[in-house]
Amino acid sequence: MSELTASMTAGEVGLPPLFFRAADRFRLEGCVAGLVRDGRSLALSSNREAALDHYSRLLIARLRESSPLSPLEVYFPADTAAMLTRFNDVLAAQSVQQAMQMPGLDSPPRIWIVHDAGALADHEVKLLARLVQNFPGANIRIVLLLGTSTQSRKVFDSFDRRMLRWDIEAPTAEQAEVMLLQGREDGCEGAVTALLKKLESPAHGARATADP
Repeated sequence: MSELTASMTAGEVGLPPLFFRAADRFRLEGCVAGLVRDGRSLALSSNREAALDHYSRLLIARLRESSPLSPLEVYFPADTAAMLTRFNDVLAAQSVQQAMQMPGLDSPPRIWIVHDAGALADHEVKLLARLVQNFPGANIRIVLLLGTSTQSRKVFDSFDRRMLRWDIEAPTAEQAEVMLLQGREDGCEGAVTALLKKLESPAHGARATADP
């Protein structure tokens, strides 16, 4: 576990957010509202590792702007024991009644970012899902960063239907051209070109398209 550090490199500071398509900007805002306001968790997936990384950074930056009092914590599959211990620590500070009630609207949620969530063991995923769903008073939202493998889909299916899901698609050739044109206008063509270069290959071990 670690407190989330800056999500943008020095070279990205001051650049406008780079979206693959206009609709993605609104989709991101919907995800932020779901996490901060509506008590929902989120699964982000993509068959392009660079796309998943880029949009997770945009999400984190927007969460910080929208809910600056919300603690953001990062976990990896190797941190599962620490994550479950942390959840129990939060519950220990509450009565059973408090833990099972919805938190007040003025209470900032705790947001946990789980990288490579598809690598979690089945029993770990199911336990985490039960904790989040059965104890809303803990006020913890989970953001799962997933690939497109069958195991990743099993992770998503362990959570209830209230979990938001976003399968991020890489830009088409036409959308990439629009991004470049916009980048020239905004003075960040180099950043757009570098991002598009990273998006050329699927994530390691991933199929070129998502599972049906």
